[in-house]
Amino acid sequence: MNENDFLFILPYVSHAFSTADSEPCHVYSIHFNLDFLSNPLYQLPQILKIDLRRHFMLYTQKYLFGAADQQLKFCIKNIAAEYESWKNNDLSMMNFYILELVLLLSRNIHSQYPADTDFHNPYVEQALSYIHEHYMDKITVPEIASALKISDRYLSKIFYQCTHSTVMDYVHSYRINQSVLLMTKGCSLTDIAVNVGYSSPPHYTKTFKKYMGQTPREYLNTLTKS
Repeated sequence: MNENDFLFILPYVSHAFSTADSEPCHVYSIHFNLDFLSNPLYQLPQILKIDLRRHFMLYTQKYLFGAADQQLKFCIKNIAAEYESWKNNDLSMMNFYILELVLLLSRNIHSQYPADTDFHNPYVEQALSYIHEHYMDKITVPEIASALKISDRYLSKIFYQCTHSTVMDYVHSYRINQSVLLMTKGCSLTDIAVNVGYSSPPHYTKTFKKYMGQTPREYLNTLTKS
């Protein structure tokens, strides 16, 4: 990374940060839960017309990286200043600065897709809802398409056009994210595998490593150490 670069990492993506002793730097590290975006107060549906949390989880491929412009740098400095003066019982502007940060990053996401990308296709939205409700079951593209009353070929086409991801890639990514949530609740890896839709622990382990770069056991060890 260079001076003024930013790196936004999605939840549950294992990562680490270090610098060489000979190259000191000043880093702003901001941790926040994307779930706060589900609060109606921050949705502003008349303006945004999207679910920001879903938007980030769907259109960000694990992380965003780039050079911060003046608006983004100013927003980050506002967050840092607000944090320095924040008190538990005070009404804080923090969430609104975080919302500004999310909107600026969202603009960065849009810039990475072709201008004619449709971020609001109703069939894709319905497919996402179906996946979120049935991810723990054995679901297939034809099954989802049948529920939407469209062909599986058409679903695959529009889903990829909107997300640059296949339907099943999204299914597996969502399952893995849900499995990490269960890890934080102390569930066993065997129970987790079944609860997020995998027929066996080996299948879960193989898929987890494909998407996370390490086995569930290795990832769980990083959680317990943090």
